[in-house]
Amino acid sequence: MTRGYVPLCLLFLLPCGVGACATSYGRAGTFHGGYEDQRIGQARFQVFVRGNEYTNQMTLVGYFHRRATELCQSIGYSGYAWELSTRTTTVQRSPKTVTVDKTYDESGSHTTIQEHPATSVDLYSVSGTVDCDMSGQATSAHSNEQNFAPPVISIQQAQAAELRLERGLTREQVAQILGLPTNVATETAGQDTGKAWLALRWSYIWYGGTPDQRRLGLLFADHGGWHLQYWAWY
Repeated sequence: MTRGYVPLCLLFLLPCGVGACATSYGRAGTFHGGYEDQRIGQARFQVFVRGNEYTNQMTLVGYFHRRATELCQSIGYSGYAWELSTRTTTVQRSPKTVTVDKTYDESGSHTTIQEHPATSVDLYSVSGTVDCDMSGQATSAHSNEQNFAPPVISIQQAQAAELRLERGLTREQVAQILGLPTNVATETAGQDTGKAWLALRWSYIWYGGTPDQRRLGLLFADHGGWHLQYWAWY
């Protein structure tokens, strides 16, 4: 089970799916999946999202957050806390079969037996609760920086997770590894090289009650979408 807090302004939607027939975003249908929701409190919702065999779990998590955003905005809230769980169901598409082929020639009859293994697919679903919150965004009118909640993982967990980072990862993939950042800002990078470029900075900040604040900074470049270019502790 996963818990977290998301300001509505920090919603990174995931791709529609890995194939042309993947579940698209929308209310649940009979065969193709989709989302269902129910209001269970003044500012609380239950959201369930399921996909078809061509839809990966990461996509469904993105749909969960997209629907959570829509629900909270519809009642005037700017952020939300969430708790979700994921489920994988294996469905058999065809049973194991056996083919018997008998042929005849001048030397007699010959029997060939061929086994065809059963085939199955994995279907994913995501369900959880959404608690809408008015204090979802703290943004200065004179700054391009947006500040959010502290990281959901510890410094030690982040140091271990850093080994999974690599250049070219999308924001969604990084969020799957580290969770959402403490703050986000745009800045100009590469001025010293003569080839300045617009960067998106993610900062993870842990406040340990001492003057030392351990920070992990990541820079993304826009190459048809934001992709990870550099990261460092400071």
